[in-house]
Amino acid sequence: MKLMFSCLGFSSCEVFLVDSKGSQFHIGFIFDRGLGPKEFSFFGIYLDRFREHLPTAIQVVEEYERQYAEKGVSINGKIQYAG
Repeated sequence: MKLMFSCLGFSSCEVFLVDSKGSQFHIGFIFDRGLGPKEFSFFGIYLDRFREHLPTAIQVVEEYERQYAEKGVSINGKIQYAG
């Protein structure tokens, strides 16, 4: 299982858990207010189904920051601004 974000560098984005077949399951939202720490909020009907595979909120934020550092601001994986 891996994490995918609908966008990077915006004030909020959807977080998806992706399985080995490429299926995406919405598990919450990450909020990036710019001035403070990023916050992740679990949400969705898939939380019970994937309970044993769910990362912690800290792991979600760390992965978001790793992808943001690698890709810059992007929407659905397409780079909009790198800098």
